[in-house]
Amino acid sequence: MMLSLRKLRQLVALADEGNFTRAAERLGMTQPSLSRSIAELERSCGLRLFDRGRLGVTLTTAGSDLVADGRQILGRVAAIEQNLALQSRGDAGKVALGVGPLAASYLMGRLLQECLGRWPSVKITASIDTTSALVERVLDGRLDFCVVAANSLQPNPALAVTKLATFKLGYFVRAGHPLATATTSLTWSELTPYPRASGKTQPGSEPALQAIFGPLSATVECDDYEVLRQAVTQTDAIWIASDRLLQRELAEGLVKEIHPRPGRALQAELALVRLAGRSQHPVMRQVIAAVSAIMRST
Repeated sequence: MMLSLRKLRQLVALADEGNFTRAAERLGMTQPSLSRSIAELERSCGLRLFDRGRLGVTLTTAGSDLVADGRQILGRVAAIEQNLALQSRGDAGKVALGVGPLAASYLMGRLLQECLGRWPSVKITASIDTTSALVERVLDGRLDFCVVAANSLQPNPALAVTKLATFKLGYFVRAGHPLATATTSLTWSELTPYPRASGKTQPGSEPALQAIFGPLSATVECDDYEVLRQAVTQTDAIWIASDRLLQRELAEGLVKEIHPRPGRALQAELALVRLAGRSQHPVMRQVIAAVSAIMRST
């Protein structure tokens, strides 16, 4: 016996209507064709599924059991079909992404608001980690893509790298900091008495950090930018960060930018990294487009 979805739909329609003519109209077929189809099913399984009477049909015990199972199967099929339709439009599905600490602080809150508002059925899994750890997860397929600092990427032909945005970096202190009222550039020696905060550096990158703080070294390295934000606004620490992360604090006068000399232009370039040659499913395209739009905004 071959019990198809078409047969299940016929059984459920006849059970609902209790009448071959009405059930056939609902299914878009003729009454004789429906009668033959149900009779063939009963013969093939060796069971009477409906009792026929002058006023219509009623389910037998075997028919009731089969129709109950059929309703569950048809409901599951309908859910699968709906999910496939949503996924084909990018309105449902899953995406796993990774972000470095700087990108997380600037991007993730806005991205989640965008996704929850526009695609409530999309499941997003986000990881915050170092560039090397996130790239490894992209390479082995655990992440669909990641957004990391481009200057810490190692060349790899297996990866497709798309530049997203360049963040200008500067030195920031709280409004009441002893250096906050300086009207001219500060010497490195004037920064010496105060703790200095930065994101956590990759192993072996101490020379790069010294280039950031001149002859000084960082006192605190932390990948949680929200923690650094709180620490800098409540202590005398000097934080190297982007003004994009401090728009509200700068506008409200809670932090000030200072300018050590000899100065140098500091910047962080963020890039989106994914596997080269891998096709993007609709949900992934939607989320990547949202990431790009946020990164382009000021």
